[in-house]
Amino acid sequence: MNKLWLVASGSVGDPTIFVVDRDNSITYIGYPEPADPDLLERVLTKVMDGSWDTSAEAKKAHEKWLEVALVHRANGALSIKDFKTALSTIEELKEGFPDNLQYREHHVKVLLEMMHDFEAGWIVLAGLVRDAIEKNDDRWLLVAMQQLFGSPYDYSRLPFAERFSMGKELSERILTLCPQQDGISRALYYATIAPYFYDSGDKDRAIELVEHAVELVEGSSLPDDQKQECLPQLVQALAEYKG
Repeated sequence: MNKLWLVASGSVGDPTIFVVDRDNSITYIGYPEPADPDLLERVLTKVMDGSWDTSAEAKKAHEKWLEVALVHRANGALSIKDFKTALSTIEELKEGFPDNLQYREHHVKVLLEMMHDFEAGWIVLAGLVRDAIEKNDDRWLLVAMQQLFGSPYDYSRLPFAERFSMGKELSERILTLCPQQDGISRALYYATIAPYFYDSGDKDRAIELVEHAVELVEGSSLPDDQKQECLPQLVQALAEYKG
């Protein structure tokens, strides 16, 4: 069962539900959901009356199972440093779920940090930045900025002028969104864009942003233990920027 069903299907846990129809085809793979105790009965009823394959619920269930299976395959490949398999699997995830920011981020990370493929990595990273700018969504903008200026990549291998031009536009959009956010969110925004200003030579602006972030965290209503989780990284960045 493990080899021929679980492993072969890419399933990731017990119990896994397999429903086989009258033609001996697997028509459903999924997992029990406590919030939906009638799931299996609903699937079986539709399989038996012939309406399952064309239902919207079948499409949704297949997409959900496929996503879980692909994530499991990618994680397994990464754990044994099989970057080629990991990359192809992440590309499948990106194609199937284009609005999932995490898969877009992992795509960049595998190419630049693990495979050191700077040509392909730059194409993927630039695409992420363009989509973030088009969406003008704070989550996408922050992730794109962090990938451009805050990750452990060899940025010297990426196009200098294009990278800083993109950083400028991202920083402007992030700063425009800042007034609408609470103090902790603004602190995150400032900390995320500070490396762009530092790398571009505007060290005073970088220091100002991080100092403002520290003030916002210290003056927030966060419990002390959460503040202590946030502050060390900010203080370290401040020390680096001040030399």
